[in-house]
Amino acid sequence: FSFIFHAISLVFIYFAVQPVAKWYLAKVPALGVDLYYTATYVAYHLKHLSIPVSSFKDSWFGGYPLFNDTAQLQFYFMVPFAKYLGLIDGIKVYVMVSLLLFVVFSYLLFFQLSRNVIFSVVVSSLVASSPNIYGAATWGGSLPYFTTQMFFPLTLFFLVKYQQDFDKRWFWTAALFSGLGALGHPAILIFIFPAAFFFIFFSFNLKSKY
Repeated sequence: FSFIFHAISLVFIYFAVQPVAKWYLAKVPALGVDLYYTATYVAYHLKHLSIPVSSFKDSWFGGYPLFNDTAQLQFYFMVPFAKYLGLIDGIKVYVMVSLLLFVVFSYLLFFQLSRNVIFSVVVSSLVASSPNIYGAATWGGSLPYFTTQMFFPLTLFFLVKYQQDFDKRWFWTAALFSGLGALGHPAILIFIFPAAFFFIFFSFNLKSKY
């Protein structure tokens, strides 16, 4: 029964994200000046896919022959979408996929905290419709930052799991995903670290060794 309820919940979440996705994907020209900045990076990786240490970004070459930007992970994730859907459309679809994952992971976090399916669906659906969430994909900010948001609720989900049974595997999984988030965009740590500290500090238990 639990599986059925979660499956139904995911359907509701999909339809909650759909209006935003349709609006965003239908915009011509595409929304957000940062999309074209991101497209430059993704186009580079489409032609010269290599690991960050050996990458060479000739578009901003200033005498140092290394692609030394810190946030690159999301560009690698975008490459398959850009390859099969086209550069701009592929990036736009990936942005909306990341929004869907953000809401799904938020649902998992809310359910883990509340154990209430209806509450978790309602709150995560409200998250999906918040301009403070999807608006960042349309501004002049960083699309890697927007697409990295999904690691925030996922990290907290595993941290909550750890706080419930003190299995260290949950803790290290949370650490792993926070690290992947930092590779996507370091600014995500501004949210992860205070939230992680909050969970650990206010749910302190002698069974847990920090």
